[in-house]
Amino acid sequence: MEAIVYTFLLIGTLGIIFFAIFFREPPRIVKLITYLNYMRNSELFFPIFLWSVVLGRTIYSIYVGFGPPSKVLRDPFEEHED
Repeated sequence: MEAIVYTFLLIGTLGIIFFAIFFREPPRIVKLITYLNYMRNSELFFPIFLWSVVLGRTIYSIYVGFGPPSKVLRDPFEEHED
């Protein structure tokens, strides 16, 4: 149960950071050529890359924790429950 809460907190925090980075300027109407030139010379590659790495690792850790690989994991607290 705690893992689900922490997962939602992490995803919510990543979402807030994503919107703070990508939507910090008010929207404006631009021409398609200007938009393509901006995206070609964009400095947003690193934040997008970092966000995708963190999101990918989060999804993978949820898969390992709750998916089929979780059957192989051992519980150290259960082993020392004498």
